[in-house]
Amino acid sequence: MKKIEVDKNRFYEIVKKVVGVLCIIVGIMGLFLPFFQGILLIVIGLILIGNKWLLQKTKKVFLFLKTKFMKLIEY
Repeated sequence: MKKIEVDKNRFYEIVKKVVGVLCIIVGIMGLFLPFFQGILLIVIGLILIGNKWLLQKTKKVFLFLKTKFMKLIEY
């Protein structure tokens, strides 16, 4: 019974992230197209993805940029 609950929770978490990313993509398109509410879809997508996932990804990007910048300075 516990395994089924864990699998179900994992499935819903993945679906939320996929729908969130799709909302962000459509929201970016909506910034340029007149019939979509771009900002609203981007905000909904960010809410669905969640702060934890977004912070992890931005932290990885900043660490990557920091290492590249440090290598550039050493050169």
